Amino acid sequence: MDTQEKTILFSDIVGFSRLVERDEHRVITRQQTLHTKLLHPLLTRHNGCLIKTTGDGFLCLFEAAQDGFDFATALLSGVKAFCDEEPNSDVFVYRIGLHHGPVIELEGDVFGSTVNIASRLESISKPGSICTSEHCMSKMSAQAQQAFDAQGLQRLKNIDRPIACFMSAPDFNSSHPRSAILGKQLDQQISYCTSADGCAIAVASLGQGPVLLKSPNFVTHLDADWRSPLWRHIFENLSSEHKLLRFDQRGNGLSERHPETISFDAFVDDIKAVSNTIQDDKFVLFGVSQGCASAIEFAYRHPERVKGLIFLGGFAQGANKRPSANPSQTDLEIQMIQTGWESDIPAFRQFFANTMIPDSNQAEKDSFDQLMQLSTSAEKAAAISRVNAEINVTNRLGKITLPTLIMHSRGDQRVPMDQSQIMADKMPNARFVPLDSKNHLILEQDAGWPVFQQEVSKFLAAL
Repeated sequence: MDTQEKTILFSDIVGFSRLVERDEHRVITRQQTLHTKLLHPLLTRHNGCLIKTTGDGFLCLFEAAQDGFDFATALLSGVKAFCDEEPNSDVFVYRIGLHHGPVIELEGDVFGSTVNIASRLESISKPGSICTSEHCMSKMSAQAQQAFDAQGLQRLKNIDRPIACFMSAPDFNSSHPRSAILGKQLDQQISYCTSADGCAIAVASLGQGPVLLKSPNFVTHLDADWRSPLWRHIFENLSSEHKLLRFDQRGNGLSERHPETISFDAFVDDIKAVSNTIQDDKFVLFGVSQGCASAIEFAYRHPERVKGLIFLGGFAQGANKRPSANPSQTDLEIQMIQTGWESDIPAFRQFFANTMIPDSNQAEKDSFDQLMQLSTSAEKAAAISRVNAEINVTNRLGKITLPTLIMHSRGDQRVPMDQSQIMADKMPNARFVPLDSKNHLILEQDAGWPVFQQEVSKFLAAL
């Protein structure tokens, strides 16, 4: 197949799912109007070709990098003007990734590493900005190059080599009357670091203040989690007075999806890799479920870096290490993951949701189903489950003297509350707070949610 040097542009709307939740018909109608009035005329003007649309985004092809840049800047300013004309309608904010290199064109589609890199650049672009590679920028005019600021070498998911990235200043109206609907998602920034074995780890940063680092739970997706009603309220609360850092577990989300190693030690190494990017001498570690055990191990190995620990629904003993262990039941669940995780029939995922969030509404259950499929593959979910079942950090608990807040839902059907009580009993400086909820995650409508907020706020203020 012949390859030719072309410029690829990826773009999507920030917070699109949240907008659709409010008024799906109106949002999609306005999006189509925007395409008709702005997208298609701009493509014609700047010698571009629309390859495909992807729900909230699109993929375009340009002959030259300058054309791609001119289109991108015109699109951002045009979208801003489009939204300013309708102050009572939801605001659209695009983020753009732009890369130039060899492309294979086949049957109306495009293929190759250039396409992959452009997609990854879009994923780390700031809202209202263009993220491009040094190679692509070098193909632009001197004036165009002045629009970008260096972001340094970035590790991108599934890209072997680091890419020198450049970012334009955001171009959107943050004072638009409806911009608040998108919440803090407009401020989330995604970057990459490298774990000890070379695995690329995606990290999201949100908010200002002392660092609060979240250790990953079972499955994660930085972008989709932020849009989900299962997590959004927690992240917005934790980032209100702190700089919240989250990262996708290896094999998940925007991190390396096919790592060679899935192990508990690797999970802890990933925390270490992210911690190496933190300038603060110390930070608070927040763990949910599995994330509590890896946070415990990290705090044991690196106590000098940790200021305090916050746990929700955690465990020190995996399912096969508890007094009530039933390894055959664990094996059965792993078999169900392997056969049902990616199935068109959602029976297994519904079963899993009912053990995680039994007291949730249908929208929350649907969101959980989507997160499972978006976050990782059946193969990786099964591998992570095997690791989690064998975790045992009980021998570390008595040696960790850090201030620790431990919370657990009284009716948790996924992880028994006595696991948190074990941690609280053995950790010298821990305090246990039960939450009124039947859910493994704490949902916004749960009676325990205000207690969670109050306890976390009080704990952080005392550090």
